[in-house]
Amino acid sequence: MIFRPIYLPLNEAASGLVLDLAKELGISVSGKTGKKHTVLLSSFIFCAQNLDSDHLLQWPTGNESKSQRIYSLYPAVGLPTIHNVRRSLITAGYIEEYDWGDQPSGLAGLSNANAQELMGMSAGMKKPATTYKVDFERLQKDERFYPASFVDALQPYVLVN
Repeated sequence: MIFRPIYLPLNEAASGLVLDLAKELGISVSGKTGKKHTVLLSSFIFCAQNLDSDHLLQWPTGNESKSQRIYSLYPAVGLPTIHNVRRSLITAGYIEEYDWGDQPSGLAGLSNANAQELMGMSAGMKKPATTYKVDFERLQKDERFYPASFVDALQPYVLVN
């Protein structure tokens, strides 16, 4: 699943889950920045509910210098806020970066790291989406995890001619 910051809580279970997660992470959910945090945490929980059995989440990372504008189509959040929330989730242990390097690439018995190096992509200009392993067991311990519903409320605008 690819993380997209477009979801908001729909029911009380979802709102409570988002508020408790924000409190645990030490993130404010009030004011203008709080609305951004609510969108990010809601989207994270929605993605966690819909992960495959491997519990891997693709999260485009961008960079701090803003030379990549991955989230320009999602006006509800900004890149610094995304980085701060993701950093908080990593620090709290909800997600950890997943290393594909030792996984088989399917190319002549090479690992992904060796195949990328062979193709000259190890130090390339394009930064791919980073894969994170979600601590699914920790999230599902809360009885509100499964009944929580989220609404896809912040889709990017579509230009129609």
